[in-house]
Amino acid sequence: MTRSPPPIQRRRFLTAAGATGLAGLAGCTALTDDGEQEQTAPQTAAQDDLQTDSPAQVVESYLESVTTVQKRRAELHHSAVSETFTLGEITTTVVEEDLSRGEVSERTYLDSEQVEEIVTDAETAVVEGNVEITQSGETVNEQVEWLVATEGGEWRLVDQGSSGSNSGGESDSESETEAVPEPDPEMPAAVHEYMIDNDVQAYDGSLADRTGTESVTIDVGGGDQGLAFDPPVVRVDAGTEVVWEWTGEGGAHNVVSTDSPEEFANEDVTDEAGHTWSQTFEQTGTYFYYCQPHKPIGMHGAIIVE
Repeated sequence: MTRSPPPIQRRRFLTAAGATGLAGLAGCTALTDDGEQEQTAPQTAAQDDLQTDSPAQVVESYLESVTTVQKRRAELHHSAVSETFTLGEITTTVVEEDLSRGEVSERTYLDSEQVEEIVTDAETAVVEGNVEITQSGETVNEQVEWLVATEGGEWRLVDQGSSGSNSGGESDSESETEAVPEPDPEMPAAVHEYMIDNDVQAYDGSLADRTGTESVTIDVGGGDQGLAFDPPVVRVDAGTEVVWEWTGEGGAHNVVSTDSPEEFANEDVTDEAGHTWSQTFEQTGTYFYYCQPHKPIGMHGAIIVE
């Protein structure tokens, strides 16, 4: 073990490249030749194309597949709306090996059983890469970290995040600093902690009080990049119907509960603008939820039922 890298900061994940960079590929869709939409997932590329004998190899293979998918997406979009990026020089280094249970939990959203499976049955490592990204004429060097683990004797990606970026002019520390928002005085401490721990998109500490209404609407694909639930935190009365309405922005989304009194899920991943899904909350408590494709980059929400 050479050194311990800082915990992965998910919302800052490739912020220099924005939602159309590496982070934006999660859950995005592309058009096939026959006009149908298909899910694009670089990490599930054809196994014959993957080099997975070492931690560094699986990361480099992943980046190659990202480049291929991005080129295909650019070809299928009109040039007036296509937002392309290119990857330049890439260097990778294994900076940590044989992570503990706590270290794996810190870097992922896996539950305790999944963490136990990884640390018991697999080798683990953290790979740090320096990736040169060019987008809209601007080139930045992004330091990215990947948590990888073995499966069936081959290395696979588990989670990824960014430890810094530098486009020149300001230092990493200046460009990376983000003030922690002050919570609303009525915001439950556990909710605020969840929002901060998960770097939730569009969370500014505010609490949307919708008590006294029979139905409320939450935008799916809100925020500047279409990667947020808006509003992120809502308070309602028991018996209120919550309607999630898709904006069509930010790629394909869904709604899945976690750490909630009752489970709920809209498992259909879609980017159809105007699509809606609803849930009536009868039981009091705090319901946390997320978008499965964009969970690693902070697309979470909370509903407080009183």
